[in-house]
Amino acid sequence: MAGWIKISRDIVNHWLWQDAERLKWWFDLLLMAAWEDRQTMHDAHLFTLRRGQMVASVSYLSDRWGKSHPTIIRFLKMLEDEGMIYRQTLYRQTPIITICNYDKYQVAFDTQVDTLIYTQIDGQVDTQVYTNKESKEDKEVKPLKENQEKKTAKMQFELAKYGEGWDALIGQWLAYKSSRRQSYKSQASVDILFKKLQNLSSGDLEKARMIVEQSIGNNWSGLFPLKDVGFGGGQNPMPGREVIGQNFENRD
Repeated sequence: MAGWIKISRDIVNHWLWQDAERLKWWFDLLLMAAWEDRQTMHDAHLFTLRRGQMVASVSYLSDRWGKSHPTIIRFLKMLEDEGMIYRQTLYRQTPIITICNYDKYQVAFDTQVDTLIYTQIDGQVDTQVYTNKESKEDKEVKPLKENQEKKTAKMQFELAKYGEGWDALIGQWLAYKSSRRQSYKSQASVDILFKKLQNLSSGDLEKARMIVEQSIGNNWSGLFPLKDVGFGGGQNPMPGREVIGQNFENRD
């Protein structure tokens, strides 16, 4: 397999480091993720596999890693609970795994830099740039690196205040928007998203989860009132309905 991924030295402080087998599985997911958007055919459906995504079912990972289905499910659930991945199903049978924040941390830098380790582990960023000597290329890379660090700091949101279950659901939506190369610019815009989602769901967490899954499954850019539609249509609902998620990205 051609190419490479970037790994933070801070991974030694992450809980995955304590389990060599699960650490290997996490690295394998990073290697399997698409580096760039590409058209993919799966089970007679043609769709766009986004950067940071992969098609990987529990059965596939079970065969690949030589482990039982319950073991794979528990591992993926742990990663979801930690906000490291989220899973969705397109066309009711195409299993998609998305690496959260992949686009932010697996960013491409100038190839003149010998080694750049820049990735996310447990919400932390560690940046180290090594060069053989002081050069013009070094000076060009520094502003780019600083700009990326500012963007990274700006994108950290406080989700725990929304309450158990709601924090993970909002995090799932933010990760989905990130995979579409869209993002929220401030905590205030995320707070508005949360309030609107509560209004749409009447404060019912399970209904809110169905609303989020409806939009993700249909590849919609916003959140809409729950209705009886099939996944994978790729079309937005009728205009005039209240839309959440596509109006706040550029507010700040």
